[in-house]
Amino acid sequence: MRSTSPCAHRATNKLGYVSLPHHLTLANFTQAWTQSQMWHFFLNSVYITVPAVVVTLLLASSFAYVVSRLSFRFNIPLLILFTAGNLLPQQVIITPLYRIYLAIHLPTALTGSGLLYNSILGLIVINTSFQLGFCVFVLSNYMKTIPTDMDEAAIVDGASLWTRYWRLTLPLCRPALAALATLLTTWIYNDFRPHRRDSHPSRVRSPAAPVHRRSVTRLVEGMTRRAEVR
Repeated sequence: MRSTSPCAHRATNKLGYVSLPHHLTLANFTQAWTQSQMWHFFLNSVYITVPAVVVTLLLASSFAYVVSRLSFRFNIPLLILFTAGNLLPQQVIITPLYRIYLAIHLPTALTGSGLLYNSILGLIVINTSFQLGFCVFVLSNYMKTIPTDMDEAAIVDGASLWTRYWRLTLPLCRPALAALATLLTTWIYNDFRPHRRDSHPSRVRSPAAPVHRRSVTRLVEGMTRRAEVR
C-alpha cells in the first residue's frame, strides 16, 4: 500500500506499517517511471532482446535442419562443434572477446562509437553467439522426431530445400520455437544493463563504462604481463 499512498513516509510514521491509506494515488508510479528514466532502460532491453531472439532462432533452425534432415559426412561433427561451444566458461573467453570487440571497427551508422564495443549491435552479436549452440542442439533433436517420409513426399512433389525447411519443417517446430523464444527472452532480457540511451540510436552508454573499461584494460594488461614473464 505504500506505493499508492501520496505520503508514504509520513503515513507510516504516524499510523505504523499495518494501516490502510486514507487516499490512493498512482502518481508514485508515474514519478518512478519518469524520474528514473525507466523507459530508456526498457527500450535498451527491447532493442537488444528482440533482434537477438529472432536472429538466434532463425540461424539455429536453419542449421538444425541441415544437420538433422540432411545426410552427409560432417553433420554429426558440426552438431558436436556447436554444442561444445556452450562448454567454454565465460571467464576463459572474456579477454580475447574484449580485445576483438576493441579491434573491430564499424561504420558510425551502425555504432556511435565506431567500434563493436559499447554498442547495441555488439550486445546482439554476443547474445546470439552464446545462445546459438543450445538452440541448435534442442531444435536438431526435435526435428529428428519428424518423420522423413514428409520430406520424401515433398521431394517427389518438386519442393526445393528452402521450401521443405520454411514451409514444411519449420511450422511443425512451433512448440520448440515457442519454448526457446520464451527461454531466450528471459535470459537476454534479464541481463543487468544499467545503461542510458545516448544521442546515437545504436549506442548504449553507461556512467560506469569508462571506469569498467579501465578496469578490464588493467586486468588484461596484468594477465598479458604475467604470461610474458612465464
